[in-house]
Amino acid sequence: MTLTLNVDGKQVSQPGDADIAQALEALDKRTGFFAGPGISIIELGSDEAHSLTATGTAGAGFLLSYKDGDPDCEYNTDLEQSVTLDETIRILQAYARGDDWGKSNFKWERTVLVEGDTPRLIKRLLVIGFLGYLAYLVVRKLAAN
Repeated sequence: MTLTLNVDGKQVSQPGDADIAQALEALDKRTGFFAGPGISIIELGSDEAHSLTATGTAGAGFLLSYKDGDPDCEYNTDLEQSVTLDETIRILQAYARGDDWGKSNFKWERTVLVEGDTPRLIKRLLVIGFLGYLAYLVVRKLAAN
């Protein structure tokens, strides 16, 4: 099985632990309301039916989704279950090696995809949801001050 790592459009074929760590550690880690980076989409997979995706920012964390053999079905974590950059690196490294990457540690919601451009739409909706979550965190932090 040939894996490809895609980090915001930059692809690495057959990535090892060092490739994954280097690609994710290169993401912008700035935080703050106006200094923060854009959302990153990181996908590691062998084909459209077998992949693990992390969507988010290095500073605020990532949401995970995966496909496990059915190209028309995707599993997504809850918005409350973002993972840190370091956790995301470890999870992707384990997935690439074929090890237990901790799938059982998360609550997953099954999403059925339909023909057409729906996978791209789902990813966009995930990004929009994550942006809403980030906005909530900013407002909560500003209200606390």
